[in-house]
Amino acid sequence: MVRSTSFQHGLLTFGDWGPENFAKKIRNYVKDQVGLDVLPRSFQRTYQSLNTWVQRSSFWSVLQCKEFVNVNVYAELGIVPEVLGNCGNFYVVEKVRDERS
Repeated sequence: MVRSTSFQHGLLTFGDWGPENFAKKIRNYVKDQVGLDVLPRSFQRTYQSLNTWVQRSSFWSVLQCKEFVNVNVYAELGIVPEVLGNCGNFYVVEKVRDERS
């Protein structure tokens, strides 16, 4: 049985969810979204720990949120707060200290 899921950035078939193909898909997607050939360290750590196609499809789903991609790229540059984690389409960023207090 071939499972296929249609996403905004093209069609991904069950074979595309392998670790090597998935890493390439993420890099290409981030490059298309941000215009830079960078892969945030947080994405590298995350996709290496995703063992099933269900986990990968969940991560792919949150990648469809442009804000999530931008926050992760710019967090490495120290411009915005770091993303602490995600679950499905939701993600949490670190608390920003108010400099006025």
